[in-house]
Amino acid sequence: IGAKIDDEVILQKSITETKELILSYKHNIISFEFAALHFAAPDKNLFAYILEGFDENWNYVGNRHFANYTSVPPGTYIFKVKAANSNGIWSEESASIKIIIVPPFYSTAWFRVLVSIIVVFFGYIGYQLKMRSVRKRENELRELINEKTILNEQLIKENRERKQAEGQLLVAKEKAEGSERLKSEFL
Repeated sequence: IGAKIDDEVILQKSITETKELILSYKHNIISFEFAALHFAAPDKNLFAYILEGFDENWNYVGNRHFANYTSVPPGTYIFKVKAANSNGIWSEESASIKIIIVPPFYSTAWFRVLVSIIVVFFGYIGYQLKMRSVRKRENELRELINEKTILNEQLIKENRERKQAEGQLLVAKEKAEGSERLKSEFL
């Protein structure tokens, strides 16, 4: 009673007064020692025990008066023990104690929900950042297309103006050549 195991007090009061034990997941090796109150022939007392939620059936162990469990996973269990006297008459009631092995924080439902929420949150943030980047790139491409369209229109306009100017030059050249011919004929 009051002994510390891994800086935790497991048994606060006498085991006969304790109805429930709460253990850390680190304490998954459990041992029980029990006795029968029939002293006429104590060597002939028989015992049976079960850890409900772990064992499927009662363990009939003869006159052995202890039980060991290793690698008990987190959960809620009830350890029960019953005894038979030297005549083989089993007790009608069994002694029992509730055992709760608390899981590590990372195995609890609230932790899994929290991690799921965080993953969804960061996934959403990542999605929003990616979409913002895509929209920004899309807008840059639109601006680039608009600039190229404007440049194309300016080039087309300049090309038309150049062709008009060339046409006017040709007309002027032909007029000048015609004048030159007339002058040559006159002279």
